[in-house]
Amino acid sequence: MNFQQLVLLLPCHSLEDFPTHFQGRQADGLLAAWTALWHPRLVAHTGGMLAWNRADDPPPSLPSRLVVIPEVSEVELPAGYANRIAQEGAVVLQNLHDRPSLAAAALEHLDDVSTPAVSTPLDGALIEDFYALGFCYLQVELLTRQMRYASNVDELHFQNELVAAAKAAVEGHHELARQGLGRCFDLLLEARDHFYPVDAFLIDLTLVAETTLGESLRASLAAEGPKNLLISGELVETMAQREPATLTALREALQASQASLVGGEYAEEELSLSTSEAMLRQLQRGSEVCERHLGKPVRVFGRRRYGLSPMLPQILQKLGYKGALHVSFDGGAMPHAEQAKTRWEGCDGSAIDALARMPLDASDPTTFLGYARSMGESMDRDHVATLLLAHWPGTESIWYRDLVRTFAYGPILGKRITLDDYFDTTDTPYLLSRFDADQYRPVYLGRAVASGESDPLSRPARDLAEQTRAMNAGAAKLLAAVVGTAPSSTEAKPDNAPPSEVNRSVAQAICGPSNGANGPRGALVLNTYSHASRRLVELQSGAALPAVSDAVRHVGRAGDVVQALVDTPGMGFTWIGPAAGEADTSAPAVPLAEENVLRNEYFEITIHPTTGAVQNVRDYKRRGNQFSQRLALRHATATRRSPSDAQAEYSVMAADSVEVTASTPVVGEITSRGRLLDRHGNVLADFQQRTRVLRGSRIAQLDIRIDPKAPPSGDPWRTHYVARFAWPDETAELYRSVSMTTHETTARRIESPHFVEVRSGGHRMTILPGGLPLHRRSGPRELDTLLITAGETSREFSLAFALDLTHSLPSALEMIWPGGAPVEELPQPASGKGGWFFHVSAKNVVVTHWAPWEEDGRLVGFRARLLETEGRAGRVAFRAPRGLASARQTDFIGQTLLDLAVSGDKISVDLGQYEWAEIEARWQTSGDPASPQP
Repeated sequence: MNFQQLVLLLPCHSLEDFPTHFQGRQADGLLAAWTALWHPRLVAHTGGMLAWNRADDPPPSLPSRLVVIPEVSEVELPAGYANRIAQEGAVVLQNLHDRPSLAAAALEHLDDVSTPAVSTPLDGALIEDFYALGFCYLQVELLTRQMRYASNVDELHFQNELVAAAKAAVEGHHELARQGLGRCFDLLLEARDHFYPVDAFLIDLTLVAETTLGESLRASLAAEGPKNLLISGELVETMAQREPATLTALREALQASQASLVGGEYAEEELSLSTSEAMLRQLQRGSEVCERHLGKPVRVFGRRRYGLSPMLPQILQKLGYKGALHVSFDGGAMPHAEQAKTRWEGCDGSAIDALARMPLDASDPTTFLGYARSMGESMDRDHVATLLLAHWPGTESIWYRDLVRTFAYGPILGKRITLDDYFDTTDTPYLLSRFDADQYRPVYLGRAVASGESDPLSRPARDLAEQTRAMNAGAAKLLAAVVGTAPSSTEAKPDNAPPSEVNRSVAQAICGPSNGANGPRGALVLNTYSHASRRLVELQSGAALPAVSDAVRHVGRAGDVVQALVDTPGMGFTWIGPAAGEADTSAPAVPLAEENVLRNEYFEITIHPTTGAVQNVRDYKRRGNQFSQRLALRHATATRRSPSDAQAEYSVMAADSVEVTASTPVVGEITSRGRLLDRHGNVLADFQQRTRVLRGSRIAQLDIRIDPKAPPSGDPWRTHYVARFAWPDETAELYRSVSMTTHETTARRIESPHFVEVRSGGHRMTILPGGLPLHRRSGPRELDTLLITAGETSREFSLAFALDLTHSLPSALEMIWPGGAPVEELPQPASGKGGWFFHVSAKNVVVTHWAPWEEDGRLVGFRARLLETEGRAGRVAFRAPRGLASARQTDFIGQTLLDLAVSGDKISVDLGQYEWAEIEARWQTSGDPASPQP
């Protein structure tokens, strides 16, 4: 049949209301119907481009026309319309949802397909270019209207060039056809420049997983045009081992500046639950792996898994990153930036350029049906108009390929660019975006449970304990170097050496040789934290009672075990020696534990005799209960009508026994045993809770065991065993830890593995979860710390609470990793019973990293990283064990930021709020280089 015209029936009144909301097959069908009619044979045959009409008011008759009716238009047509126009001589194509089928069906109806001129084989790539032109034409027309302009395309000239190019194509003049296509694309570029004469950018991001390292990724790398790969250091290592051909292709693309690496971390762990040191180690290791295998470090940060932190901007900036992706590729609530390209400001005030536009799925036809709308919105509101397209290798939709083909003819629909070039060449953002930690909502728990991971709560706690232990191992290594000892096991990998071995070698070096056969021998307590520590020390059977002193606050016996409450300076030691005679145990006039009451100098705790819960906590300055705690299983219903319904979601405690299990001059302890019951009296779990207080301590420890009759299942945020905490003031403010720093929170679901503070009227109640990361604010005066959810196998937990801690982080760190055991049977050090090696003057500053600075096997100084934890800027005096020649503050790649003032053994460091600073100091070279005394 000879067609006079190509007609498309659309479900809209004009291109002003062109439907861009359809999804899936309907979106595919609509785009296929539009672009299939740009096949060069069809265009050459009819001598014109397609015409479109309203589906709800179509022309009454369409003889000798090829009429395409997409699925989305069928419901708009008058009844029987398609059959009637077919009987009147139209060829109607419907119920076809993909472009190849539509194009093939249309070509079957051409009368002249057997003529020599028309039957000349067509270049397949050239056909795809015609389809891409059709796609581009539609997007430019829609984009014009999105930007509130009238069409500026010279329709007659465009159609003439299109028809000439189509005829050249079917006659086998492929180069002429491409030139004609180029002129058509130029006309579309002129039309776009009329309303947006500057560049808009498209970032093409390929996501990489272990399963996509082979042929599919090599094909993506071989494709023309700039591309970006989101890849971790761990995957680069796997690629090097399993797919060396892909590694070579990636290296060549990087060298040709046709690809950028995005990532930075070695492995994508739970970033928001990590310490800053753990973040830094992941980034350093990832960069080292990429540079070793690919010859290029990562300079644009990104991660596929959800989880960002307000601490990241300063870490990235000090590692030399040029930009970051502030987006999530697997869901999760993210704070919204006003601009696509912005300056992401961290909690310390540091900022880094960031692309903060949520990614579009390049495998989803909905993305491309609405492409003009998305680009138009960015052109309207963004200083640097940018779209981010993300996809796995080989999963891109046909419309993505159309879009990519347009780039060969010009940046009509955006300029495709690598992220390295994007951050180097585009305008500097004028807007700072600062996001609170609460704006990043926790999603790890639900995903861990849904994917069947074990221990979604205790595993992050164990990871945090290991990170904290490693921090102390580095401190112990520095002390070993300072006192002149270096155990063989610490030489290769000191952070992995057993802490007991490092502590013993340092302790022995501090104490030196024995003071004679009859000299007193005691125990040395080493503190590798930068803050002073007060902790319970228990000495082995047979030890003599130590003397009470300023450092040894209280002593006593529990059977054959000696107990002492010991103060130890930060990065220092306390030696506990025996008293001249049997020391005064300084037993309190009132026992620390009796019946159901625990007490010390700071508070009194009542254990409920019926439930076994912490009924109340009273201090000696305020009236009334200050704190309560109990255990419960929460099973939430879908709807809640009243506060009583909320309480009904929780089980109740029923104690079988409440008994004093320790009452010494130093320790008081009450243990409750019983059952958790539902509201009908059914047993849900057995429990044991041991509540312990120390004389002279503001902290009460809870050792909990829960044995469920059946493990919880379902939504972990709705069904879980918890430790419930309550306080009296509804107006109290809550603060939580974020990478060891303190931030106010109003969130209902809280990530905070170190502590949660309840501040009310100048007083503080602190919950120390011991690394358990997740909490839920269940009311204005209640907080639940999650203990057991679906998938959790741990049944024993150690938590604590405290009244009026001035600084919560030191106690939180010791709760997570209490430090090494005391080393016994050592003589008193010649320098005295106690001392420090390094000292930090500000209690809101912790040292997160220590390392010896060695040259030619000789200790010449030290390195340390100081973190301001409470949002209070100020000057810090940092003292060392010997005189210093010089000191400087560096970034995390060793470049000098500024020289620091040095006076004797003291360094002055100005720290901003939440600043994390690395310092490097060199000893004085004059004088005796022997090991300094503390």
